[in-house]
Amino acid sequence: MIQVQVNTQGKRVLIAGANGFIGKYLLRSLHKQGFLLNVLQRKSSKPSPDSFVLNQSELNEESARIYSWSPDQKKIDLDAVRNVDVVLCLNGASIGKLWTRSHKRKMINSRINSATTIVEAISQLKPEERPAVILGSSAIGFYGDRGNEILAENSCKGQGFLSDLCLAWEEEFNQAQKLGVRVVNIRTGLVLHPSGGMLKTLAPSYRLFGGITFGQGDNWMSPISLSDYSAALEFCIEHDQISGPVNFVVPSPVTAREFTKISAKHWNQRSFLKLPRVLLAILPGNMGKEMIIASQRVVPEKLLSHGFLFSSPTVNEIYERF
Repeated sequence: MIQVQVNTQGKRVLIAGANGFIGKYLLRSLHKQGFLLNVLQRKSSKPSPDSFVLNQSELNEESARIYSWSPDQKKIDLDAVRNVDVVLCLNGASIGKLWTRSHKRKMINSRINSATTIVEAISQLKPEERPAVILGSSAIGFYGDRGNEILAENSCKGQGFLSDLCLAWEEEFNQAQKLGVRVVNIRTGLVLHPSGGMLKTLAPSYRLFGGITFGQGDNWMSPISLSDYSAALEFCIEHDQISGPVNFVVPSPVTAREFTKISAKHWNQRSFLKLPRVLLAILPGNMGKEMIIASQRVVPEKLLSHGFLFSSPTVNEIYERF
């Protein structure tokens, strides 16, 4: 088990992107840990307790406050940012939708505008009112398609749209360093949990016929359990010496072929179906090559060097906890 000693007493976290698969889980986890919450809600949305998976009794002025913002228009209530200890930004249009030109623009704008809006808001605050740390979501897509190369935080950027997007995203958050704010760029791997993400999408195929291996199955995958993701985030909050890119992945990446076999075994099936690379080429915007069959053998070097302990360090152990 992970033993994360988190000093939450009086700490307030501003969270953007609380409606997503990861955000909902983190909101509940941070609330249970005793953090005070400022939750950003787009002006076009209707705030409701259900959207944040908090009960009405848990939404009170002290423990959980809701603020409106409009990142597309670079507008935010400064009170949402003022005197918080931590900023957590998870915003971004889904990378799982077809990469049409219009959706690529949405993927870029949703991330860059959100990061810029928050950093600009911080710049308008007095130094003593600014947060101690920003944790900005990024992705291991930063590294691109790298074959069997082992990738740590000091590995160079890869090639392609997703690599460029991750770099631009991280650079926007890094502007906060000039304001005296510690910045952690969360390079997220494949977050696994039955409630959402890739696993929820592919679960029916695993249940029915053991899943599908995309391409030859020799590309590397670097997942992480949702609970370990949450614990790693809290670990980064509490360890002031951690900054810059941090890989949120298990210590033991697997090939796509291995992942499919492990997943099929979990549902008592045998994996036998394959989808040839040539069929993935029909997906728009180079989506198949960059997202589905890109090989990313990523390791969490920075987390391990600072003493973080994974509760599920392998894919098998992730499934055992479902």
